[in-house]
Amino acid sequence: MRNGMQDRQWQIAAIALTTLACIASLSFMPNTNGLWPALSILPAWMAAAALMAAIFGFVKAARMRLDSPARALVAYLRDNRAHSLGVAAIMLLAGANMVGFMWVKPLLNYLVLFRADPMLADLDHMLFLGHEPWSVLSALAFPASGIIYHPVWFVLLIFALLMVASARPSPERSAVLLSYFVLWTLAGPLIHIALPAA
Repeated sequence: MRNGMQDRQWQIAAIALTTLACIASLSFMPNTNGLWPALSILPAWMAAAALMAAIFGFVKAARMRLDSPARALVAYLRDNRAHSLGVAAIMLLAGANMVGFMWVKPLLNYLVLFRADPMLADLDHMLFLGHEPWSVLSALAFPASGIIYHPVWFVLLIFALLMVASARPSPERSAVLLSYFVLWTLAGPLIHIALPAA
């Protein structure tokens, strides 16, 4: 019973944060150019989550040396329908939150003037022992890095969320899931406002 209450508490907070992000961005958005591109992420997000869950379940069933991993996966989904739908709902809410963030992120650039930050420059200077970071790290750059970065980042993010969402309800799971929504909805934008150069 206590886990169910904690589950509801983080879910209510996550829904409120996602709604807040969407309403705030729609209220201050100067034009609607960014609405549809961000919304198009949601179907891809859910498809990626479903594919990853199927692959993970298939591999797990195969490692158990079952006669038919595919049939075992279908049976698991049928026998654990409520849990599976709960995981899907969490992934859908996280995807909606990402859409809200994708609406907020360019809005912050519009509302908060980008400026160089001496504090961050000094921190770079200290971390890289007096060298410019680009001069130290440029050897790691390669032509396709930008193309690889975003898809890999999204896949890792969705996979990590999927692992947490599929865990059984517990205080730790609730804390991790709530932290995800707080970081994307509040912490990220507030850091951007305070340190645009970051």
